[in-house]
Amino acid sequence: MKTIRYITFPILAALLASAAHAQKVYWVPSSGTLQESKANQLQLHFEGCEPSGNFDLPNISGLNVYNAGTQSQTSIINGRYMSKTIRNFRVTPVDVSNVSIPAFSVDTDRGPIDVAAASFNVV
Repeated sequence: MKTIRYITFPILAALLASAAHAQKVYWVPSSGTLQESKANQLQLHFEGCEPSGNFDLPNISGLNVYNAGTQSQTSIINGRYMSKTIRNFRVTPVDVSNVSIPAFSVDTDRGPIDVAAASFNVV
């Protein structure tokens, strides 16, 4: 029984360590172009975590933002469990200029996580 315990503990520790580093929240795409006066799609990916309820995006000058729903994905690849929640947004630039979404923090089931800024050229 002790042998199993000694073998199980390192495996469990390795799994927990890899899971702890797998939590991130990021924009897809995080840069590029948006078409002026047209609905464009942006996604906010929650990898290895889930948003804690509703959250507000920071104020984004020059961009109208509409919530377009949520998706959830779960996969197991080579024994590694991966969960992802995706918040979809329809965004419409109101004029031709550069648009930046500032960095912000969002509360998740794993605690607050920082989201990097995103910037786009409007064409």
